[in-house]
Amino acid sequence: MEFFTQRSYEQALERFIWLAQIKYRPAFSSYMAGQCAYKEKHYQEAIKFYQQSLAIKEQASYTAILLENLAKAYKALKDEKHYAHYRHLLEQQRAGD
Repeated sequence: MEFFTQRSYEQALERFIWLAQIKYRPAFSSYMAGQCAYKEKHYQEAIKFYQQSLAIKEQASYTAILLENLAKAYKALKDEKHYAHYRHLLEQQRAGD
């Protein structure tokens, strides 16, 4: 987390990918890898990591942030269909809280 909080996103990304590969908190590690990619505006890569995280664990304390950034990543890529889908999931998530 130190690299991430210091905004050394490339170094943090490498670390979170490694942590996910060794199965250390794989859902969270994939989510954080997505956060690093998102902060660097590497939206395709962020989407991949966010989806990996969701596939491992659908509900977590960070799920709302994940869904919001996933939607924003699709919007940045001008993919309105997926943007709308993940905005809808985010609204459902918030309604369920």
